Amino acid sequence: MTSPLRALLVDDEPPALERLQQLLRLCGDVEVVALVCSVQEAIGVLQQHPIDLVFLDERMPGGDGHTLLGQITHGVEVIFTTAHSDYAVDAFAAGVHDYLLKPVQAARLGLSLERLRDRRSCRAKSSPATSTGLWLEAGDGDRGVRQFVPFAEILWVAAMQNYTHLQLQEMPGLMVKRPLKHWEEQLPAGRFLRLDRSTIVQTSLISRCERQSRSCTLLRFGNTAEAPTLAVGSTAALRLQQAMALQP
Repeated sequence: MTSPLRALLVDDEPPALERLQQLLRLCGDVEVVALVCSVQEAIGVLQQHPIDLVFLDERMPGGDGHTLLGQITHGVEVIFTTAHSDYAVDAFAAGVHDYLLKPVQAARLGLSLERLRDRRSCRAKSSPATSTGLWLEAGDGDRGVRQFVPFAEILWVAAMQNYTHLQLQEMPGLMVKRPLKHWEEQLPAGRFLRLDRSTIVQTSLISRCERQSRSCTLLRFGNTAEAPTLAVGSTAALRLQQAMALQP
């Protein structure tokens, strides 16, 4: 028997929180750890409790749902619950599991959880990654052709609509049709850091950071003029600075 999913519910509308909690009680295998009304409260819960799943409202005072995505560690699934359908494309591009419109319907919620359980079960049975790297389908679809990519080769991963680009040191870069959330789950958390909705970097391979303007910082991966360079925005640069400051 599998353990129940530990869920965090985030919404600034108490009635919406109560309805969702009631629906989840009927599911039987979801344990609601906390109900909170703001992004800041959610961050506090995520720092103090192990969470498997976050139900997240899109629009809230003091920070929208996307603000919280950068604070969620790999392995934690996100389901948006919102009355607005216009952010669905951005949400799925950011790697969330699902996007439910309010009022959330029991049947639709049950289907979403069933798909989540199936995905987690398949992930537990397969092991595409090893301690040193991972296997990828060359060209993301060439049958029978697989390529091993060492973790040490990966400089960064960048989301590009429905694809992600893997920038490598010595090997040619790869375009793969997988969301950024997939790489967050596959790459070692101690070596790779998600900077924003579209970028993951291997921090130890960054040679230096060069601030070009308030909205642009260049990350250089090497000391030569030909070394790969990644431009990031102010939010990503700040998160990188904070993470590097915490390293021993």
